[in-house]
Amino acid sequence: AHLAKSVVLEDNFISGVERLGLFYKAEACDHLNETVGVGMNNSIRGNTIYSTLAGVVLLPDFYHENLTCVKIAGFTIYKAMHWGIYYQGPQSVVLDGNKLIDNFVGAFTFVIKPPPILHQLTNKFYTNKNSLIVGQSKDFNCETDERTFDLNYNSAVRIQTFGAESSELGKIGLVWSNFIGGTNIAPYKPWAGIKTFQSIDGTTNFENLTFTNFNAKCGIRNYAISTNKYNDDGQHPLMMKNIHIYGVENSSKIWIHRPNLDKINIWDCIDMDCDGLKKALLNDLDGSFLGERGTVIPQSEFEWGSQKRGLGDFRIPKEMLAAPNGSMIPPNQTYKYPGIVRDENLCQYIHDWQAYKCHGIEHRVLIIESMDPDTIRRRLSPVAIHVNDTFLDLINGPQVNNLRFNKNNNSNFIADIRLLISKFLARKHYFHII
Repeated sequence: AHLAKSVVLEDNFISGVERLGLFYKAEACDHLNETVGVGMNNSIRGNTIYSTLAGVVLLPDFYHENLTCVKIAGFTIYKAMHWGIYYQGPQSVVLDGNKLIDNFVGAFTFVIKPPPILHQLTNKFYTNKNSLIVGQSKDFNCETDERTFDLNYNSAVRIQTFGAESSELGKIGLVWSNFIGGTNIAPYKPWAGIKTFQSIDGTTNFENLTFTNFNAKCGIRNYAISTNKYNDDGQHPLMMKNIHIYGVENSSKIWIHRPNLDKINIWDCIDMDCDGLKKALLNDLDGSFLGERGTVIPQSEFEWGSQKRGLGDFRIPKEMLAAPNGSMIPPNQTYKYPGIVRDENLCQYIHDWQAYKCHGIEHRVLIIESMDPDTIRRRLSPVAIHVNDTFLDLINGPQVNNLRFNKNNNSNFIADIRLLISKFLARKHYFHII
């Protein structure tokens, strides 16, 4: 199906597949006046996929070039060992009317291009709507329905997914979408990894979704929504509304991974934590998911003062600590709390999320982009954001480009700095330029 421009695939039951249940090109989105081709019949609906490594897969080498948006709709997918739905392609994507049950990760998306070096805004999006996502059904058997770790599993290394909670074994319903400048070379490289800088803009929208049976089962806690553990550069904002929850414990709503320590090296994030897992923003627009309208922000100050994470007063840009007379201002006189701006009366830290739940703060993503010709040669970080002389957050910026070094042995950075701010509060920004 991935080679065909016109596909009719209706009311099929696909079961016991060694690798992929369905590998195809998707359909045109309903809200746009686009077609896969003049006079072509393209109908994919009512299909059920059971017991695979990945249920439905779309990869960037095979796509409808004349479409700006593709739709993946009407599937029932259950007990996929890794991915229920895996999408990677240059078009915006809509998942509509799917039932995702007992999959290790229900749905995962990479929306690729344009690269940020082009300084283009494209308004690309990932929308998931009118769907049912089940963590572990009541008939799930903790002994027989777990991964087998047989030869088929162990030989399929690159397709493997990531999990939630500290054990990384917790199942995940949906994941923040990844908007990146180019392909991650799947299936030849790990399917969840990134190989290029993140795109400047992109939005994830969850609408009219039903989450059920996400809780602690089989000794592991499963989560409705999670970050991508392997996206160290940027998790674009997630917007939610009209969400329905049944049998979901509050502790199992959200999982935000900690920054990956092994990325602190000269080949990746240099000398401090990468930002991707510290700047993920979830915005509940109507309170249907969090209980009241609000936002979820990561614990950006995690292990503040730690040399191993390169995070603390010793990393504050010297420009911020310089008084007008040239003397040094003690760091403890410049701020009270490290991390993203919040309010102890409006925010609550939730241990099982590794994140804060806030109401009334109106967090937003602020992008600071360098338009200078040396934007991929000059590092601007660490960047400090100083809010109301109370909060101080440190931002690293994207890691070194995946090509590591160019022919002149110069590091490739890009000055695309992402901060989480409150739109109501005054702030100051300090840069350390090298």
